[in-house]
Amino acid sequence: FPTIPTPVCTHYSVSTPALQGLVGAYVEVPILNRNQGGIRAAGANITQSVAQLEIVRNDLARQVADALSRYRAARQQVAIYETGILPDARRTLTLVQQGYERGQFDILRLLQTQRSLFEANLDYINAQENRLKAAADMAGLLQVEQFP
Repeated sequence: FPTIPTPVCTHYSVSTPALQGLVGAYVEVPILNRNQGGIRAAGANITQSVAQLEIVRNDLARQVADALSRYRAARQQVAIYETGILPDARRTLTLVQQGYERGQFDILRLLQTQRSLFEANLDYINAQENRLKAAADMAGLLQVEQFP
């Protein structure tokens, strides 16, 4: 218990010639205090921690959902390039090259077709990069070595 200063009072009475003194000591006795305030504070801390856990959980779920949607979109874009755009661009270049060799197309048309194929390859590489970045984000959020 903490030490509390003890008050001292003096009193003199005229009717009876005597000097009287009064000494008092105050001490806290924890009869009814069962640390209810501390218990309530601990309960509030637990409630706050659970709420903070839910906030973090919701934020992580949002981040995983975002990364998963980016991954799926990029994967779909990569598939479109692999199955449609790039094969078509290669076939077009082959046909234009054959037409150029036969004199049906000028050099400008051949260069434009080559440029289109080159740009399609760059876009394909960017789609691959986006897919791999989203996969790395998913692996980091899910704490796995490799995704998928």
